[in-house]
Amino acid sequence: MNPAPIFGTSAQTAGWPGNRVLVADGDPIMREMASLRLGALGFDVCPVADGVSARERLSDGDIRLAIIALGIKGIDGFTLIQALRADPVTADLPVVVVTGREDVPAIEQAYRVGATSFLTKPINWPLFENHLRFVLRSHDTEAELRVAQRTAEAASRRKDDLLAIVTHELRTPVHVISGFADLLAREVDGPIGRASYKAYAEQIMAATDGLGRMMSDMIIYSRGLAGRLELSEGDWEMRRLMAPLIEKAEDEARAKGILVDWTPGEDPGEITVDKKLFSRAIECLVDNAIKFSNADSRIRIGIERDTGGRLVLAIADQGIGMEPGEIARVLEPFVQSDMSLARRANGLGLGLSLARIITEAHDGELEIDSRPRQGTTVRIILPKSRIFGE
Repeated sequence: MNPAPIFGTSAQTAGWPGNRVLVADGDPIMREMASLRLGALGFDVCPVADGVSARERLSDGDIRLAIIALGIKGIDGFTLIQALRADPVTADLPVVVVTGREDVPAIEQAYRVGATSFLTKPINWPLFENHLRFVLRSHDTEAELRVAQRTAEAASRRKDDLLAIVTHELRTPVHVISGFADLLAREVDGPIGRASYKAYAEQIMAATDGLGRMMSDMIIYSRGLAGRLELSEGDWEMRRLMAPLIEKAEDEARAKGILVDWTPGEDPGEITVDKKLFSRAIECLVDNAIKFSNADSRIRIGIERDTGGRLVLAIADQGIGMEPGEIARVLEPFVQSDMSLARRANGLGLGLSLARIITEAHDGELEIDSRPRQGTTVRIILPKSRIFGE
């Protein structure tokens, strides 16, 4: 139900469930005056004299605003507000507390337990209307923002679920295509007859392998985003873990005329990680460095311990670099600094965001430094708790 108009006439608002106000105060004069003032503004007033009655009445969920005296009997105002905030029915109900003019500690405590606003006795009735108008308008604005946030979160969850379903459903046909292409390329059932056909099969296999890796990355990312990324951890010697990654990087970089400079630095020993996922994060960063580097440039990969004892793996290129404002943007999924169809690097733009989500799953941090036409340095930083024996 939409909120009732704020301070319409009695004819416009009387009797609307969304326009009911509860006044909980042990002072009968206060209850009477508040009822008269609120009634004149078109509200349906529910006056109660104690906290127990107030709690019972508020549990119905049809009160739009509660005005509660902190010194009310039965259940005091502080306890009553805490109970309201713990109940999903009244968790967001605007609550205006009433107390003595000089009772600053009580007002501060009321805010700590969840009060929305306050009034001091004796009530300034001419300002009463404006105060309540402000409270209700602020509450309605916050309610709209909460609805918008929940809608956005639901849409994001649907998008992530769809991504997971699509990638899962595509994996089977891709594996079938790749498997049969491999059989053709190896001529398992005899010679194909034309050498070109074998080359076609090899190209199909290479393309489907790339597509398979892409879908695997999307599944990892969607699980990480949903907080469902499970780590299969073990203790791995860092140099041995890096060796095949460096060899692969050197081969790919050499084809583009790029030199890979691997500097292990001080031996970090063993680290506790999910080898498959952590290796994939490094691959993503190295692939990015190769994609955005020019021929005859250099990529430096090094390991060191910072002053806090953390492990720092740095990958620095001499490529096109980025403006400062682009860094946050490229950490978003499916984004590259250049998203035009004529961009120089293919791919989904998932590498940096995937590396970040894997790094954070290992309690680490991903840092990026970049300057246009000077290159980019990306660092994976693991805490000391991830270094075996620390």
